[in-house]
Order: sequence, then C-alpha cells, then structure tokens
Amino acid sequence: MNNVGLNRREFMRSTAIGSLALPGLIDSVFGGTTESKIGNRKSKSPGLPPIRAITQGPKFHWFSYYDKLQFDPTGRFAIEMEVDFKHRWQATGLSCFGTRMLTDNSDGTDINIVDPYGKTSHFIWRDPGHILAWARHPSHGDAFYLYEDGTDKVEIAGKGIMTRNGHCTYLPGNKWILNDAYPDSERKQNVYLYNVATGKTVPLGHFYLPPEYKGEWRCDTHPRFSPDGQSVVIDSSHAGNSRQMYLIDISTIVG
Repeated sequence: MNNVGLNRREFMRSTAIGSLALPGLIDSVFGGTTESKIGNRKSKSPGLPPIRAITQGPKFHWFSYYDKLQFDPTGRFAIEMEVDFKHRWQATGLSCFGTRMLTDNSDGTDINIVDPYGKTSHFIWRDPGHILAWARHPSHGDAFYLYEDGTDKVEIAGKGIMTRNGHCTYLPGNKWILNDAYPDSERKQNVYLYNVATGKTVPLGHFYLPPEYKGEWRCDTHPRFSPDGQSVVIDSSHAGNSRQMYLIDISTIVG
C-alpha cells in the first residue's frame, strides 16, 4: 500500500464533521474536572480560573483554524489577504510566506492595503475602523499593532507585554484582549487576558503540548469567547487524551 501523507488542512477536509463526538461533549460538560493532567501527574495551579473539559476521547476534537473575524462588526467591510483572503506568496530567499493585509467593501470594491510590509499574521477587527494584528513594521519590528483602516495610522499594542505572536481577539466592550502564544521552551502554551487600559495581564492557564503534536498536527489553543464574554473555550492536548476542548470561566476577572 502506498504511503500517502496528508497535511492538516487536507485531513480536516477529508474527515469534515465525522470526527465529532457529541455524546462525549455532553457527558464532559456535566461531568468535567477542573484539574489538569500532564502525563500521570495531576496538578492544580493556584490563582488560575476554573477550567473544565467539554469534550473527551477517544475521538479528536478541535476548533477550526479559520477562527478570524473576516467581517468588521457592522458587516460592511471585509478583511482579507488578497488571494483566498490572504495575499500570500513564497518570497525568494525566505523560508516562510510573505503576507500583506488588505480590506475592501463587502462587494469587493475599494481595496485598501492596510499592511504593505508582507508579514501580517493573526488579526481581528476591534471595531469598524481598527484592526489588531501581529505584523512586522519599521517602527518596532515584529509586534502586535493597531491599524486604522483607510489611513497610514498604526500604533504598537501591548508594547513589552504581548511580545509573542498569538490568536488575538477582543472581548465584548474592547476592554480586554484574549490571546495566547505558541509553545515556549517548556512546550507550554500560555493563554491570557490583557487589559488594554492598564496593561495588566491575567494568565488563564499554561497548557503543555506533547511533543508528538507538531507541525501540521500541532494543537493550537485558539482561544475564543462566549457571546456574553464570561467564558473562554480553548483546544488543548495537555491532558494526554488527544485533542479536546476546555471551558474557562473568566466571569470573576472581567466582571
């Protein structure tokens, strides 16, 4: 039998929703635990908000990578990367893709280049006129920046604090940024809240990523919030039972 290698996106397309285990989701919601387990060790981290699993194995569960808010909050404008929502190309002499960020009207007219420098990564609309994105800019290099759409105005966000690329989003009201980071030297994925006004960060958890989860098969946490902004859901494989989804209560933090 020929060996056929599938990357993550091909695998997701081929399996679609067949891998979802709704009974496991329901059972876990009502019988989950706030403990985290790494290998055979259980631990409770003091000072962190309660976390509970909302899915369980042996099935695999994760949230689609395509979690970015393409349309602004009014639904009028779309953010894109020019080709398939990303103006992405393999630049000569570079080991990674180049990516520019563009916006246009929802009918495809009035195209505007937001970030011309070719290193746009994760992004989110803050409001109809502003976009938060990890990018490279001559002013501060690689960092999170807040762009004003339709102008050349840009300012660094979370200077000296949000210093690593992550899956960023604003909680309702825009007072808090929900973010994460790729694994650190201990392979821990740190999920946190950042208070825009005070610069305060509140850790939500440090989730170990087993070494077998790498490359196309890695498990990013992709933090996203409930409509009322009181809960966060992440993907994680830290408990040793494959990819699962975990619910984090942030109500006491954000009020």
